[in-house]
Amino acid sequence: MLQHFTDMLLGFTTIPGTPRQRNCWKKLLNLQILLALNRTMAQVCCELEDHVLAEKYLERAVNSVRQGDQDILGPLLIDLGQVMLLQGKTTMGIKYLQGAIEGFKNSVGTESPEYVRALNVVSIGHLMLGDGIRSNRARNEASSVLAKLKKNNLIVA
Repeated sequence: MLQHFTDMLLGFTTIPGTPRQRNCWKKLLNLQILLALNRTMAQVCCELEDHVLAEKYLERAVNSVRQGDQDILGPLLIDLGQVMLLQGKTTMGIKYLQGAIEGFKNSVGTESPEYVRALNVVSIGHLMLGDGIRSNRARNEASSVLAKLKKNNLIVA
């Protein structure tokens, strides 16, 4: 079914290049469709409060992304961390959130709304564990980055 959908989408465009290059584009499109479907299904599951199933969809999405693609992987790790917190798997949730935070620091940078989101969610996780100091530290960093983003007109207040 996914291949049929991909072929249908590609039927609306002409992909230049050799057959090998066109095949690479098809694989990339398949991956993007799978990521979007898994993330969307996870969001639907969260709305229905089925966090166990949401976790499975997000894990599937995370496992299909290469480690270097932090702009794609980071938001997925934040979502997965948040779902873990909602299930009471606080330590595991914080691990995923820390992975997203470190990934942003090492590749994409810290001045992004997704970085702020990761800090805010990890702050909640630390609070759930009773670690107010780490929670405040993460929340203060999030506030600082958010202020920079607003100052530089990178986000609308």
